[in-house]
Amino acid sequence: MSLTVGAVLIALLAVGVIADHNRKSNAAKGNSEDAVTHVETAKANLEYEVTKVETAETVGKGLLTREPQGQFVLVHVDIVNTGTKPHRFSSSYQRLYDTAGREFGADSAAELVVNEQLIVRADINPGNTLRATLVFDIPDGADPDYVEFHEFGDSPGVRVNVA
Repeated sequence: MSLTVGAVLIALLAVGVIADHNRKSNAAKGNSEDAVTHVETAKANLEYEVTKVETAETVGKGLLTREPQGQFVLVHVDIVNTGTKPHRFSSSYQRLYDTAGREFGADSAAELVVNEQLIVRADINPGNTLRATLVFDIPDGADPDYVEFHEFGDSPGVRVNVA
């Protein structure tokens, strides 16, 4: 049993190292040719600061390469818990809208290869910041307009412009 647990831990560590290398490698490839840096802050129980928006043709490398159906939009965001209790952030609640008004959900498989930690469900303690990259797969030629951040699946969204 302990050998199995040890093997799983080693595998998770290897995936983390590869993901970190791939994230740095993709940044060095110039995938951000169309990148625009935005700093916007929106506040609810969590504070969201979009620090950078970029497009990419792929994320990851080797066996971990993910290709979009259209194009990837990577939204770099800092999420701060400004409350007094732990709060769970889930990338699956977040939505990107393009300039045509279409809504897109996050691509959790692509997020696994660009983030140091799992952001599909991440706990943030009061006063702490989660740095994450949300990944959206939108059609080629579509222009991102804004991200709507949600604390819960049915909570009202907080709009942050990324255009």
